[in-house]
Amino acid sequence: MTSSPMHWAADYLGKPWRIGANGPTHYDCWGLVRAVYADRLQIALPAAGLEFDDMAKQLEVFRDHPERGRWSQVARPTEYDAVLMAHGRYPVHVGVWIEAGPSQRVLHACRPAVIAQDTVALKAHGYRVCGVYRLNGLST
Repeated sequence: MTSSPMHWAADYLGKPWRIGANGPTHYDCWGLVRAVYADRLQIALPAAGLEFDDMAKQLEVFRDHPERGRWSQVARPTEYDAVLMAHGRYPVHVGVWIEAGPSQRVLHACRPAVIAQDTVALKAHGYRVCGVYRLNGLST
C-alpha cells in the first residue's frame, strides 16, 4: 500500500499569526495569501497595508484596494482561489481554498496561528464566506 503525499498546505499550518506579517515564520491573512501565491504559483501579489487596530481603515482596504480589480468572483471554488470572509458584519478576512483529497477547506491566518477549516468549522468560529475569487487568468 502506498501513502499519498502530504498536501502543500501542511507547510503553513501552525505558523503563528502576527499583524503585518508576510512569512515565512509569521503571517497575517493577506500575508498568507501572498505567500501561497508566491511560493506555489510564482505570482507576486501586492501588500495591502492592513490596519488591524482600525476597523474602518481595514474595511476601506478590503473594499477599495486596486488589487480587487484583478480578481473575479466564481461560483465554484477550486484550489488556490481566495475566500473573502466576514467575522461579524463586514468582510475583513481572506484565506485560500484548498482541496486535500476529498476534503475542501480554507487555509487562513487568524489568532493564534494558520489553520485549515471546512465551511462548517468556519461558521462555528464566527466566519461567514462572502465570496470566492479567482485571480484573472489563473488556471490551476
